[in-house]
Formats: sequence, C-alpha cells, structure tokens
Amino acid sequence: MKRQYYPWYAIALAAALVAAVAVGVPVSTLLLLLVVLACPLMMMFMMGGHGHGGGGGASSGDTHEHHDSAGRS
Repeated sequence: MKRQYYPWYAIALAAALVAAVAVGVPVSTLLLLLVVLACPLMMMFMMGGHGHGGGGGASSGDTHEHHDSAGRS
C-alpha cells in the first residue's frame, strides 16, 4: 500500500459514507461499521511496509538455534 494513494482512499471512504447516508442508512450503523473496520484498517496502514521480501522461518537462511525459556534447543 503506497502513501500516494491515501488521499484517494480517504475520498472513496467519504463518498461511500455520503452515498450510504443518501440512501437512508442510519448514521449509528455507519459508526458501528467504522468501529468494526478500525482494526483491519489500522493493520493495513501500520503494517503495510512489512510484507515485502520472502517468508520467514528456517527456509529463508535462518541459522540461529531456537531455545525454549530454559535454554534448551
């Protein structure tokens, strides 16, 4: 997700809200929808730059041993 598109996302969200109010969706329903969408939206915006590159785990060249809390392998 690129920052250059943030204004377009905001415009699209505002247009969707205006259209929903215009067709008669109650404002309380829209507020509830925004609260429900807050978590995934924050995850998209805050973690957007972390999805690049290969996956994790031992197959990506991880040579460190993993130990449990007692220090055992």
